[in-house]
Amino acid sequence: MPGSYWAAMIFAVHPVNVQSVAWIIELKNVQSCFFYLLSAVTFVHFILHRGKVNWGWYVLSILLFACALLSKAATSSLPLGLLLILIWKRREHIWRDLLLLIPFIVMGTFFAGYVKHLEENFSGEGVELGLHAMDRFALFGQTLWFYATQLVLPIDIQFIYPKWTVDGTQIMQWLPNIGLVLVVMLFVKLRKKWNVGPLVGLLYFFLAIGPLAFVSVAYMRFSYVANHWVYWASLSFLTLMATAVYQMFTSRKLQLAVMLIIVLVFGARSWFHASIYKNQTIVWRHVLQACPTLAIAHLNLANSIRGDDDDGSFRHYQTALVYNPHSFNTRFSLGTLYLQHDDAMLCRFYTTQALIYYPQNPFFRYQNARAKITLGQVKDGQAILEKTLKRFPDQFESVVLLAHTYLIENRVNEAAVLAQRAVKIDPDDKQTHGILGMVQARRGQFDQAKTNLLTAVMANPDFVDGLLTLAVINHQQGHLGAARMYYQRVLAIDPDSVAANEKLGLLFWEQGDWANALIHCSKAYALEPSRRLAHRRAADSLAQLGKLDEALAEFERLHEQSPSSPQILNELAWLYAIRGDERCLPLAQQVAKITHQQVAVVLDTLAASFATTGDFKQALHWTQQAMSLAKANDETQLLAGLQERLDRYAQNQRWEHYARSIQSNP
Repeated sequence: MPGSYWAAMIFAVHPVNVQSVAWIIELKNVQSCFFYLLSAVTFVHFILHRGKVNWGWYVLSILLFACALLSKAATSSLPLGLLLILIWKRREHIWRDLLLLIPFIVMGTFFAGYVKHLEENFSGEGVELGLHAMDRFALFGQTLWFYATQLVLPIDIQFIYPKWTVDGTQIMQWLPNIGLVLVVMLFVKLRKKWNVGPLVGLLYFFLAIGPLAFVSVAYMRFSYVANHWVYWASLSFLTLMATAVYQMFTSRKLQLAVMLIIVLVFGARSWFHASIYKNQTIVWRHVLQACPTLAIAHLNLANSIRGDDDDGSFRHYQTALVYNPHSFNTRFSLGTLYLQHDDAMLCRFYTTQALIYYPQNPFFRYQNARAKITLGQVKDGQAILEKTLKRFPDQFESVVLLAHTYLIENRVNEAAVLAQRAVKIDPDDKQTHGILGMVQARRGQFDQAKTNLLTAVMANPDFVDGLLTLAVINHQQGHLGAARMYYQRVLAIDPDSVAANEKLGLLFWEQGDWANALIHCSKAYALEPSRRLAHRRAADSLAQLGKLDEALAEFERLHEQSPSSPQILNELAWLYAIRGDERCLPLAQQVAKITHQQVAVVLDTLAASFATTGDFKQALHWTQQAMSLAKANDETQLLAGLQERLDRYAQNQRWEHYARSIQSNP
């Protein structure tokens, strides 16, 4: 056709086609079009070749068509285009040649049907548009005129076009269809003057894009038209347009000038329009300028700025819910953002609402379970995860989270089974190494646990549970420097970690670093008052630092909370004894009775209490008993202190110092 080279250039630079080229998700259009055109060219070469029939071209055409379909099923329109070519070029052999199209028709029909099945069953919110047959016929004409207008005058190119109201009962909405009929009649009437080619091009345009009006696809929830849908159909329309403009002028120079201007103008428009595809944020801000009430645009913009501007994400999620209150994706995304901001209650609220609309979604169920577990509803979270894994046994995140909850409850064997399942699902995932290491640590397999946990921590430096477990393992193995480093890394991520504060405080206490022990142990029991050991060590650190009044107040508070605790009774009695408070003796006698007089440090306290009351004979007796126990248990440091106190009691002097060896403390 005249001007066909110019048509190719216009197609290459046309602004409507920018979406197919610049938007990475639609690059399948470009790939499929490549195979689509190759298939058409090889088929035409096969049927129009005048020499010996070469069936290799025919087979190659079928294979190329298969490649096009595998790239994108929308290329199933090719048999229609080939049929029109046969009618145009081979009318004398039409019935015989129609048989050649059977493989193309079968393949195209299969792929089109399969995609229709996917759209109707796996598109999330469904694709019911509420359009009746009359509405769809009206939409057929409206969309064709829309695309034709955009191809001729690509002025207002949008990523998503506003969705208009379709009502087939309104006469005015049928005007586009009437216009189509008139245009077809005109082309039929002038076919002898223009040849059949223009009519074939027009019909191909109608057949390549028009049938979409009769199909419900997920995208139509937002708009009835899209630039990337007209990519293949634009081939014929732009060819018609280029040919028409080209033949308006008889002067070669004028033809060249006009066509060059069109290419340059379209190219410049495409260049500027392509800039919106720089990133997702720019795309969706551009969409909202044209469609400020489009819920999906607010949702996607919120997703794109999440992490950089969470306040903006919250705002756009909420706006999306205003315009589409039934969007479960928005509720789910909003819920997960709340969980990231440590608001598990609102996460539970929004993910529960999302599950009302889509109860079997494994990701929704996983996040809902996470929220409940965070709120302390571990059993409820476990029930959700267990039910999820019955239907989706390979849902990796649910496997890992359920294993963690089992570890919380010390159900190590069940956690181990899930850890092995995680290994089978994704052996290289950082969470796999993490949960496997946690299970191995619980089983005492410290070397294997450290290997897996180090791998997990290297992949995710903020893996708090892994860092904490590494700290505990190193602490137990006596690698105190490494343990301290891991505890401090946990606190750098989560300064309010009760476990890390307590364990680091205990480590400092073991090393005699009373000031740091006091800081971390005090914070641990302030955050969680049930942490009695941290409270005891904080009180002891106060005493070691010479703050006896504060220490006494803390020990008395501990005694009120746990009046029968032998550890607290012993420490309180000792503190009373060194301060000369005779309340020490009843407490010391009580704890000696509880421990059956078999703990050296308890008998040491009892001796000090007798000395405080002036009964040095009893003090000497119980000190000697304590020394016998200390020798038997190889408590050398305590033994040295007992010897010093024995000398003091022999001189009728009581002990007034808090410091003593407390390694044998019960």
